[in-house]
Amino acid sequence: MVARFEFTIDDLVDTQLRLFNRSRHYYFAAWQGAGLLGALAGIAIYVFGEGELWARVGMAIFVFVLVAGYCVRESSRGRRIRAVKCYRELLGTDGPFICEVEIRPDCLITRQLECEMKHSWTAVKEIKDSEDCIEFLIHAGWHTVVRNRAFATEEMRRAYLQMAREFWERACHGNS
Repeated sequence: MVARFEFTIDDLVDTQLRLFNRSRHYYFAAWQGAGLLGALAGIAIYVFGEGELWARVGMAIFVFVLVAGYCVRESSRGRRIRAVKCYRELLGTDGPFICEVEIRPDCLITRQLECEMKHSWTAVKEIKDSEDCIEFLIHAGWHTVVRNRAFATEEMRRAYLQMAREFWERACHGNS
């Protein structure tokens, strides 16, 4: 069974950010940088600020939270902007492009941007039924997304998802 749909750079960026947001390392690195910058700003306020000790401590904590929160928010926004620019440079256009995700009893095949990638079902770590798509998380860090617009009806989407899960279960756990 093949799901076929058009996608744009925005879809590519969304898929990339979904993958990054699942990464503990990526999440930790974002907070680590924000925390460090926030701590430095808070220390500077405490050391160079004037007034009572508790007023400087309070102001330092306030500045720490403000700077760290701003950095995390801007980091997320900046990742999206940089990813869009990178994809535009690499692909030369915002799209639309065509993606096909075929499920067979022995494998999952993704075709897009003149490439074909084939994964055995045993390489699939998880199949997620998200609100706007079906996600295939692959052990090696790959991530395949089938957008809901690939299906004419919700019934076709459910049948595709059920078949994918059956193939996956059969490959990973046998015919039981």
